[in-house]
Amino acid sequence: MVKAKRLDQKVASRSKPSSNVDDKVIEETARRQQQADNDNDNHDSDSDSSKAAETAVVATNSTAIDNGDNADDDSDEPSELKIYKSTRLKGYITLVFASIINFDAAQKSKNVKAAGAVPSTVEQRRYAIAVAVVSLVLSGATVIMHLDRLTPLTKVYTRIFQPKSKIELGLILFFCVWWSVAVGVETSVQGIAGDGKGQDSLYYSCWGCCLASYWMLERWWVAAGYASLKSFITSWPYRAPGWILILFLSLGTFLWYLDLWTNHDRLRGSERAQVVYGHFQEVVEGQWTWLIIIAVFTVIPALVFVVVELFRETKDDGSNKEKGQVEIVLEGFCLLLLVLSWIPSVMVATTPGGAASLIGNAYFFTWMLVIFILETFVWFVHDLRKGLHQALKEKAIEYQDKQKEVLRKTRDLQRRMDFENDVPDDNDTEREEDRVPVRKNTDYYDAEDGEM
Repeated sequence: MVKAKRLDQKVASRSKPSSNVDDKVIEETARRQQQADNDNDNHDSDSDSSKAAETAVVATNSTAIDNGDNADDDSDEPSELKIYKSTRLKGYITLVFASIINFDAAQKSKNVKAAGAVPSTVEQRRYAIAVAVVSLVLSGATVIMHLDRLTPLTKVYTRIFQPKSKIELGLILFFCVWWSVAVGVETSVQGIAGDGKGQDSLYYSCWGCCLASYWMLERWWVAAGYASLKSFITSWPYRAPGWILILFLSLGTFLWYLDLWTNHDRLRGSERAQVVYGHFQEVVEGQWTWLIIIAVFTVIPALVFVVVELFRETKDDGSNKEKGQVEIVLEGFCLLLLVLSWIPSVMVATTPGGAASLIGNAYFFTWMLVIFILETFVWFVHDLRKGLHQALKEKAIEYQDKQKEVLRKTRDLQRRMDFENDVPDDNDTEREEDRVPVRKNTDYYDAEDGEM
């Protein structure tokens, strides 16, 4: 028994340290596990914080980059205008070539007898050459400035010819005035390229330079942000654009007829222009008077209708007030009278022997005026037919509405009458048993009556 107790004590003493060891191991393992969990949590928080820091850095960098781009964009100067793509450049180039043709034709305008043309005088030739040279130098220098991309002066040229440039506007206005005066001097009956003189190259190149100058003015106006001449004219209501063109063309026609009528006598002393003088001298006085009167008569109604449209009242919705019946009739009468007057006039004036039969300003202005008068008259007839069609359509709709109203009233009346017939009268009512039965099928009764 004693040995057995000692053995149990030894076993217990041996097992006790082992249990302590196991407890220590378990505690150590738990501590390490907790430490590992804490480390993981710290690592996750660190990673989250690092990710947040990285995100903040990226956002900061991107913001810095964006700010840098914007700063760069803000710091950069505006993109340089490419004036070699300017719309006015076409006009300058046209002016260069037309000036060259005009200069060459002016130099050759002396020896033209073989071509049947009237030779120019020294004064006429000098003036034409001076006009062409000035135009050629200025327009040529302008073209070079537009195409220059090598010299240090490109920025200066860009500032000069940028949109809304007052310097370019002044240059274009100079060209307009310069060539308008040249057209009036050179293409009149006393000029170097007047009616019947035969200086065709000089005549067409002079008008080409003048029209190119006004075209550049219109292009500058559009580039400055304003409406073009075409959009301005077409924005007028009704047939005002046609009357505007008729007004200016009739004024030009009147001036050129007046020039032929009053100044052709001054060609009497010129041996070179005797053929032209003889032609205009043979035109009867009545034809000159008629053409002047009809030109003035054309100016007056055109001016009246333009002024009327200028002061026409505008409605609250932005639309224009409709024309009255009297105004429409008066406009149609004036257009019809102009058509009936100008068709025989152009047939007489532009045929051989007529006042405007020679190639010149009177010839072209007369034909353009007649064309626009006919165009405006056709426009009036088209609008008149459209108005009549609209009026007939409205009348048809009104008639259909009246028909529907009559039918509706008829149906209401019929329903009222039917309702009144269905209501029994107390005085004339009969008892149901006193009423004679109605025969639905009378074949049997008819047969019985026949036998009797």
